[in-house]
Amino acid sequence: MKLTKYHAAGNDFLVGRYQSDIDYSVLAIKLCNRHLGIGADGLIIIKDEPLSLVIYNNDGTLANIYSNGMLCAAKYIFENNSNANFFSIGFGDKIIDVEITKKFPFSARINLGKVEFSNEYTKVDSTINPFFDQEILTVQGPIHIDTVYIGAVHTIVWVSTLEKALESKLAKEICNHPIFVERTHVNFVKVIDEHNILVRTYDKLHGWILSCGTGAAAAYIVGKIKGKTDEKVRVHLEYGRLDFFMQKDNIIMEGTATKIADIKY
Repeated sequence: MKLTKYHAAGNDFLVGRYQSDIDYSVLAIKLCNRHLGIGADGLIIIKDEPLSLVIYNNDGTLANIYSNGMLCAAKYIFENNSNANFFSIGFGDKIIDVEITKKFPFSARINLGKVEFSNEYTKVDSTINPFFDQEILTVQGPIHIDTVYIGAVHTIVWVSTLEKALESKLAKEICNHPIFVERTHVNFVKVIDEHNILVRTYDKLHGWILSCGTGAAAAYIVGKIKGKTDEKVRVHLEYGRLDFFMQKDNIIMEGTATKIADIKY
């Protein structure tokens, strides 16, 4: 089996073409293990006719979305399937539009679709619906949060300094707060100016991670709604950056993906 390893803003993925005789859930667990396998955040399998993909988390479960993974998949498709500047990828029940904006170095725009606020999507156990611009009680006292769904549930916490937030246990507490039925990813966000923000993400499965595209998208849209940022925003992550803007009601993310290695397994 031939695979290619890529990363986008520090999120690394193994990407390969679909074969019918492989249990990809089992394979993802083996290959993505950073001590006993190749190591990756996930495994992306590309299918042809029609063009579509499936993303497996490193624990073998299916991923709802990995926007940085979509950047890696876009680079793989561009290099192996098509030299077209525009194409669409089937992902679950969605069709995701991709625009290649640069070939060298590679850059692409991914249409992430619409943000959802309803508790039906965010799985918040509250009579307040949507649970947006609200407070929850923590051991550190009341904390103001904004929770949205964009392929995954993300909670935004606005901070003046990231250092204290990262050192505290607040992210883990919010992630596991009983109001979140299925837990939540937590994003601490600091505004640099109206066009630039810093984001650090606590993943509900992995803890602190280098970057999260959907977390960055959530921070962008919440900042825009609350008047903290402008229409076009650059999100600075622990590793790398992503650019965001709106196209009608859809969030557009632009970023890069880098090829790490070709692998035969």
